[in-house]
Amino acid sequence: MKINRRRGFIAFALVAVSCLVALGVWPVQRLHWKEQLIKQATASLTARPVSMNDITAGIEYGYDVNLMRVRLNGTYRFDLNRYIYWPQNGKPGYRVITPFLDKLGYIVLVDRGWVSQRALKAKPHTGWRQPEGSVTVTGITRAHARAVSFLTAPPDKKNHIWYAYDLAGIAASLPANLGETAQDGAAIVSPLFVQLEPKGEPGKGRWPQIPPAKIDLPNNHLQYAITWFSLAAIVALMSILYLRRK
Repeated sequence: MKINRRRGFIAFALVAVSCLVALGVWPVQRLHWKEQLIKQATASLTARPVSMNDITAGIEYGYDVNLMRVRLNGTYRFDLNRYIYWPQNGKPGYRVITPFLDKLGYIVLVDRGWVSQRALKAKPHTGWRQPEGSVTVTGITRAHARAVSFLTAPPDKKNHIWYAYDLAGIAASLPANLGETAQDGAAIVSPLFVQLEPKGEPGKGRWPQIPPAKIDLPNNHLQYAITWFSLAAIVALMSILYLRRK
């Protein structure tokens, strides 16, 4: 191999290996960040619950308020139940979304759990938990449950069924004057869903079923790092073997 070509090949190999190593370093940094995020989110599930005023203040100051325990005081509007199609364990069913009029002046869309398709269609809704009057409920804020995309089927507004956690769409389907009797004027629609935690509301009943809150934050950065570092090692090894042959 001519000297100039050899130098050019070495330079190319060094650049390629350096780029692959750099691409491997980035997911390692993201891995530490994601692990810390998961740790904080897990700790928040057992933290002291905050109020909707605290959540609103956190949003205004730019804090991440997803997956925080929150306590609400007020009344449910079961006559305005909305449903999100949500198969579970191979069975068709729905998440029950009930508007909650918090005494602090908020309309909060509360994810009260899962019901089977048969239980939803049965009339009347026997065995359903429906705490009446002023109640206190506790749950977890959820900003990213299952987002709307161009592939999402349009809602069946006649039967109040959605196919994604479309907060804006569900809120728009509620009466315009909902919550006007709240103190200090019209109520504010919360920008987050609240998912009930187990035993997060009073009353007894089979439905809706409340699953434990889960930290569903994918963490694939280690796999990405291994892939890039492996490619860097392969390129380096192949380059050395090629140069030795020449």
